Amino acid sequence: MGGGVGFVMPYLSNKRLLAEMSIALVMAIVATLTLEHSQIDLMVADWFYLGMGHWMVAKQAFLPDLLLYSGLKKLLMAMLIYLLVATICRAYHEKKGNAITAKWLVPVTKFRVRELAYLVLTLILVPTVVASLKAYTHVVCPVHLTIFDGTLPYLPMLDSMRNTIPDKCFPAAHASSGFALFAFAFAPSLRRRRGAIIIVVMALGWAMGCYKMIIGDHFLSHTVVSMMLAWAMSAGLAWVFFKKGEQFKEKNQPQTEITATKMDSNNAIKVMLSHMLDESFKTNEAVNAIVMKLMIIMAANKYCTMFFIVLGCSPILSL
Repeated sequence: MGGGVGFVMPYLSNKRLLAEMSIALVMAIVATLTLEHSQIDLMVADWFYLGMGHWMVAKQAFLPDLLLYSGLKKLLMAMLIYLLVATICRAYHEKKGNAITAKWLVPVTKFRVRELAYLVLTLILVPTVVASLKAYTHVVCPVHLTIFDGTLPYLPMLDSMRNTIPDKCFPAAHASSGFALFAFAFAPSLRRRRGAIIIVVMALGWAMGCYKMIIGDHFLSHTVVSMMLAWAMSAGLAWVFFKKGEQFKEKNQPQTEITATKMDSNNAIKVMLSHMLDESFKTNEAVNAIVMKLMIIMAANKYCTMFFIVLGCSPILSL
């Protein structure tokens, strides 16, 4: 399924993408207003707090840190670098018209260049935006709160912003790196695997988020909001990237197919009309029947063509 730089057939309609983006943003706002520093946040954090400044997992524990933090961050960074280099190489080879033979590019041959560019940009923007928000919210990490034997007061987010408390813990940036992989669920080339991708990404993102929760770095709401923001940005960027492809398809791609369909249909009409005239040209009733059948065939030709165009451009929803 390799291809050129241009057209990518979207499988989610523009309205669907905008709806998913809007719903995710609304849910992020609702979660911020209802969960952030709420009794639910405190209750969940208390499950992981052992007392005397100790949490369920020590932040310095080597294996959990390797598997769910430092090692995983390096793995995701390596994947991003690979996708970035692959995008540049694919674009260069296709611009020159060269065949792609490098074995290291095999994993991405099913993606078009536009899809690769979308994946790279989403994987960069999601954690960057979430990390930037942390610099403005100044929400205190659970481990630093006095109620968990820390030194900083428990304040709502707006009060933390006004007082510019030094902590920067909302939303959860680490989990957002995992949730950024939602982008793969919006890649048209992976439309048949959308459900599986969403499940895997949620499992990974929540594993990363839960690790930060059990060491006292984040509340539950921090991970929930990060997940919603990642989904919203993935859907929004998919709308930007693949909307252009849809317009290109509508304006240019179907013309040859439509012309061929019309020519075939018109030829069929002429053949049918010729046979009908040969058999019953001399009777008025037969002529009237011919006219009626001809009108029906022409109408069917028009609307059948429109039907197949709409059907071909309709969203293919896997989940």
